[in-house]
Amino acid sequence: MNGRQIISAIGGTVLSIPRSYATIVFSDSVGLGLLLLCLSMISPIIGLSGILGVVVAILFSRLIGYENWDNASGVLSFNSLLLSWAVAYYYPLSRLVAHPGELIVIIAVLAVTAQLLYIVLSHWTQSAFKMPSMSLSFSLLALVMWYYFARTGMLAGEIGGKPLLYQVQLSLPQYWEQYFVSLGSIFFSPYAISGIIIAIVLLLISRLGVGLSLLGWTLCFYLAQILGTDNANGMYYPGFNVVLAVMAVGGIFLLPGRTAAVIALLAGTLAFLLSVAANSTFYQYNDQHLMASGFQVPVFALPFNVVVLVVVYAMRFRLKAVSPVVNDTGVLHPEGALEHYLSRLKRFSRLGVPQFLLPVTGEWIISQGHHGKHTHRLDWAYAWDFEIEDGRGKRYADREDQTHDYYAFNKPVLASASGYVDRVVSHVVDNPQGSVDPQQSWGNYVSISHGYGLWTLYAHLKKDSITVKAGDYVNCAEKIGLVGNSGRSFVPHLHFQVQLGAEAGSKSKLSHLINYKVRQQDNYYEFVGSGIPGEGERVSPLVVSKDPAVLLGLQAESDLQFGVSRGSKSWTETWKVDLDFWGKMRVCSNDGTVLEFSVYNGIYNALGLTGRTNNALSAFALILSRLPYAERHDLQWKDTPSISVVFNRLIKNIILFSIPFSNPVRVSTNSKLVSYRPGTNQSHPDNVIVIQSTTEYRLSGILIKTHKGEIELDSSKGIRSIKLYKGKRLFLVAKRTADV
Repeated sequence: MNGRQIISAIGGTVLSIPRSYATIVFSDSVGLGLLLLCLSMISPIIGLSGILGVVVAILFSRLIGYENWDNASGVLSFNSLLLSWAVAYYYPLSRLVAHPGELIVIIAVLAVTAQLLYIVLSHWTQSAFKMPSMSLSFSLLALVMWYYFARTGMLAGEIGGKPLLYQVQLSLPQYWEQYFVSLGSIFFSPYAISGIIIAIVLLLISRLGVGLSLLGWTLCFYLAQILGTDNANGMYYPGFNVVLAVMAVGGIFLLPGRTAAVIALLAGTLAFLLSVAANSTFYQYNDQHLMASGFQVPVFALPFNVVVLVVVYAMRFRLKAVSPVVNDTGVLHPEGALEHYLSRLKRFSRLGVPQFLLPVTGEWIISQGHHGKHTHRLDWAYAWDFEIEDGRGKRYADREDQTHDYYAFNKPVLASASGYVDRVVSHVVDNPQGSVDPQQSWGNYVSISHGYGLWTLYAHLKKDSITVKAGDYVNCAEKIGLVGNSGRSFVPHLHFQVQLGAEAGSKSKLSHLINYKVRQQDNYYEFVGSGIPGEGERVSPLVVSKDPAVLLGLQAESDLQFGVSRGSKSWTETWKVDLDFWGKMRVCSNDGTVLEFSVYNGIYNALGLTGRTNNALSAFALILSRLPYAERHDLQWKDTPSISVVFNRLIKNIILFSIPFSNPVRVSTNSKLVSYRPGTNQSHPDNVIVIQSTTEYRLSGILIKTHKGEIELDSSKGIRSIKLYKGKRLFLVAKRTADV
């Protein structure tokens, strides 16, 4: 390795140590990991044993090739850390003094074993449950370790009597003392002062996490009183199993919310009962060595792992995708996962409702929509009929009695999503005008399987026009046939629906169409990111004529410079566009503000903002939370911008904490795009595009604040200027320095 690679390897290895500690509380924060590492040193023997175990595991993973040397993640070694703490906690002090090398060897062997078992178990749980194995390898090996200690007579001596760096005698109510002891027990430091420090650290990281821990402990406290099980001195396994189960289910693997809290309480109850039952069962085990120890066999984190795996996995078998939402974002942080869901998932789709593109090109009218009065009833309620209508309201060119004279006849039909062709019927003769074929209601049709139990049906197609056959794979927007007038069809049209079976006439499924335009009376087009076209609406797909990132001048490695003024202040602001390690597009301002954005299906979306909120970049993000662009069409659209774009960090965290219980704050943006073409408007230069937006803040439905903004774009050079108004006051102006 060269010098740079050596430095990178050392840096990755060093950073992975504190991150192993942070992983225990579902975080990857280096700062948090360092705090927890320092906290573990309250008992130097346990703290040093943890460091030994995690270092051995990290070095082993790199030497054997499970991880690269520059990998800074600590996920692979946190089970080894927990197991090392457990060994040191139960290892007799007198034996340690007499045989210090024995403890070192045991920790090293078990640290490697825990890592190997974690790798195997994680592969199994990911395949079987779509979840990590969490601390299951630690729990299983810790039980084996404890049993070995008991069989060899090591547990006959005093357990937990390790010297402490400091002791603080606190006089706390029983509820709070046992809560803090339960938190400390997670780190094999069952002392109230340790739990207080952990609670403070958790509060800095996740307010929802602390709230869930208190919810879990309250459940455990009252269950213990009802069942008459008290916290003995030392580790309180029921306490931390219940706390961890409620935190994991209510805020990590399910998105935080009221329903998730109810499921979390159920999981916590199961974890408590399993902890108590397992302790009682183990204690009754008739083995003289175990009985001689005078201690119940600890359950470690086994109830937590089993309950979380079962409960979350069961949530995946629901017939309908409803609340609580399973967290598949990959973000193991309650507020972070919730923000990710609101800003990137819920913002663009409705939970559990599949999305498909329009199956046609050009402008069409919805002649019959969902729950239509003619044929879209009962099992076929969620369907659309597409026809073409001219400006005079006619659907044919000259002769109403001639099928081929209808605008829709012979027009191409496109696959609304990729999939495999399942059924094809193409021999049915097209009806003359004024007659139908009641024997073959669906006429010629194609059904395409898209997986997940979903098919799309394209019916009443033209005889012998279908270009695919059963078994073919078709790409999204690929031509599959032509509009006809076959089956139960009085006039040429396309019947389209998403359904739950391959055969024509299978039950239809509520679905959305995405990225389409609706013509308005003022000749504007309203862009709809995801919605249900209504009867009588004139719809057309958004045809992207230019990459919005190019239109905005936000290509990777671009540099933009602005002269900015806000009141009496003025400054120069420089933006740098880059692509980070994870493939995320970002605009980075020279003052530390970072805007993450995406361009997907030809639509620009602002995803999140960090840093300052009163500069040009934050104004740009607020004004332009979304940009669909279609040349020669003036568009308007609505959006619910990312929470980090519209609020500063403090208010954002307050709102994220309140959303699971109540969400009185609503923010919406209405935007309009106007393209000025040569000679059409004297107040703007040729080829200038103007985007205007109004952002409204409402509290319990009452309008409390309005921001307006305008962005001018040069169609070939990108952003020209940015103006942000707060109320009626011009708050900020930014101009590209080339235009100043």
